[in-house]
Amino acid sequence: MQFFLPQNLATELIPYDPTLKKLARTTKPTAKSTKPKFPLGQPFDIIPPDVIKTSLVQDAVNLINGEPAINRVHEFRKIVGVLDEAETITTAILYHYESCWYAAWLPPQGQEGEYVYGYAYAYKNTESAKNMIP
Repeated sequence: MQFFLPQNLATELIPYDPTLKKLARTTKPTAKSTKPKFPLGQPFDIIPPDVIKTSLVQDAVNLINGEPAINRVHEFRKIVGVLDEAETITTAILYHYESCWYAAWLPPQGQEGEYVYGYAYAYKNTESAKNMIP
């Protein structure tokens, strides 16, 4: 003779029965995270690829999306010179502030006479974001 408990009573007894506890761990489906991977967006093409490689911009966007608001900035630096005379120069900057991505960069080598600096911004196409952008 077999005895089965009603489903609601069986779930209430899980914390007290080691056999049911093991069974519940193996059969319980894992909850999927609903947190988006890119909560701030993903503007991978905000800086031209001839200035900074697209893969480096993607890495910076990934980092910024996981940071708290105060640390949502990334500098792209280039080493100029050799050994003792080497120094780093900031060639571009990317940051996120109040629902908007901003990027600024210096022209790449050979294009210095065409423009002084480049600037771009991007935001999500939502009403709240549009209201925040001047």
